[in-house]
Amino acid sequence: MYIAHTDIKIDDFRPTAGAYFLTHFHGDHIRGIKTYWRGDLCGRGLIYTSPITARLLSRLAGVRGELIRPVEPGQLLALESGGKEVRVKAFDANHCPGALMLLFEIEGKKIFYTGDFRLSEEIRQGLVSYAPLDLLYIDSTYTHPRYKFPPQEEALAQILQKVEQNLDREIFFGIYTIGKNKVIEAVYRKFEKPIYMPRDKRRIYEAIGASHMITSEKAATNFRAYSLGYFNRYFSRFRQRPFLVIIPTGWAVDHKNTKEGFFYVPYSEHSDYWERQEFIELMEPQEIIEI
Repeated sequence: MYIAHTDIKIDDFRPTAGAYFLTHFHGDHIRGIKTYWRGDLCGRGLIYTSPITARLLSRLAGVRGELIRPVEPGQLLALESGGKEVRVKAFDANHCPGALMLLFEIEGKKIFYTGDFRLSEEIRQGLVSYAPLDLLYIDSTYTHPRYKFPPQEEALAQILQKVEQNLDREIFFGIYTIGKNKVIEAVYRKFEKPIYMPRDKRRIYEAIGASHMITSEKAATNFRAYSLGYFNRYFSRFRQRPFLVIIPTGWAVDHKNTKEGFFYVPYSEHSDYWERQEFIELMEPQEIIEI
């Protein structure tokens, strides 16, 4: 997507822009990078992203370091786009590790891009001084009023309680390639036991400096973490489930925890409907574009 009034793209890597920003390392945000930014086709443009995402781009997507510009939360950049000076400031998005939100200032206009984000007190306090905005691009994952989530701390407490009640069982966690890391960290800290993950997940944790929380040895732990698709493909074969599967997701609102052996928890790394509304009121945008 182009940012209005610029030739800057965010989370869109078809090679037509002057500069590119990547908010975070989820599959739906990095399309095009492996095609255009590695091997003989390198040189399509600089990618600005967080230091964590920069490491993931280099190690897992094969992007050469000279094409990546790490940007720390709080850092201010000065770029040129179409003969205009563009000032860009990065903020932590409280999404997955390394996720950023971005404020663009162009010829007196303030344009804010949330990417995927979960509203927090730190975000409220850190951004209120930038209101009002001329344009807000906002995460549109949960746009129905039925989506109302507890604070992440409360959802994590639910997970830890469920694990403690089932320590004699094999316990599985549904996670993303990167994301739900706070769940894994909370379980590791509480029970002082590593979580088994397959190789693709371990590579992520190694890249972000969290390898101490995971293991490649199934026999070392009764905790396992897989992608959500794993449970849909494999676990449906079993009628009796001596194990427990914990699914931390905002979509838990749409589940009743009636499926034997499965426990859905409304832990979300996206803002719910009500948090989105609060953020819009906080930032006072003249115009809103859903992303």
